[in-house]
Amino acid sequence: MSIEDRLNGSEHNKPDKKYTKQDIGNQVTLNIDGVVLTDVVVEVALPGRGSIIGPTFVCAHIFARLTMMEAMMAASAHANKERDDWSDEMA
Repeated sequence: MSIEDRLNGSEHNKPDKKYTKQDIGNQVTLNIDGVVLTDVVVEVALPGRGSIIGPTFVCAHIFARLTMMEAMMAASAHANKERDDWSDEMA
């Protein structure tokens, strides 16, 4: 099972817990691909999207995905241009 399935829940692996403001500051244990992590529940503000509550590790993963989309699209456009320019030179 992929780390994304473990973090997001899949049909066979739904998260056991939905974290709330009452959980913030509590220590939790995560088991991701057999690696046991002790973590703390936090609230993380998302740019323009409210906030998320959960273990630091999980929130970091979600935050990175949401905040890196613009950079990912820019890098993809640059890579496509470089590839197209290289293809034109080879023709």
